[in-house]
Amino acid sequence: MAKGHWLDPIARRLLEATGQLPAERGRTHGAGAEPAPAGGAPEAEAERIERELLALKLRQNPALRLRSFEEVAHAAALGWHLDVNRATATDWLRLPGCTPARWTCCCGSKGAGCN
Repeated sequence: MAKGHWLDPIARRLLEATGQLPAERGRTHGAGAEPAPAGGAPEAEAERIERELLALKLRQNPALRLRSFEEVAHAAALGWHLDVNRATATDWLRLPGCTPARWTCCCGSKGAGCN
């Protein structure tokens, strides 16, 4: 990825959250993190509850905007994905940190960029 492009941090965190890239050192959330110990640890139980809550929200509103990269990780674990080659503006705008202005700069003008 090119340095300094607005999508770099968003894309990196999305790929980490979905387990497609290893998490950066020091970052311990999302699908790239080490799995919680078995046996019903409080952290594992909290993760399970958050995932079930997000699943319920997504059933009620399939176009729900994801608010954090932890939600992206939960959505990915539930089977949600983003095909970057076919995604619409609405699909991109579901991601945390992706605003209409950013999408327009990057994709809306055929990648021409913003002044």
